[in-house]
Amino acid sequence: MTDQDDAQNELRQYLEQRGEHTPDEIAKILARLAQYDADVMRQSVFDSIDGGGFDLDTIIQDALGDEESPSDESQPDESPSDES
Repeated sequence: MTDQDDAQNELRQYLEQRGEHTPDEIAKILARLAQYDADVMRQSVFDSIDGGGFDLDTIIQDALGDEESPSDESQPDESPSDES
């Protein structure tokens, strides 16, 4: 179980203990909080990139691993041959 799962379970238990919401409402609340968390994280990443604290090129390289972009592929040697 991840820290995020633990936090979500803890929040679910807290909301259940309050007794003010149905299980369906709790599910909606948790879904909205998860969306909010994703939005905040995304905005934080963009802010870090804009501020120079995050190197987007490094992230791209990490994400793509050993894949080569089409512009990096080796081109056949088109130099003239020495054949006479």
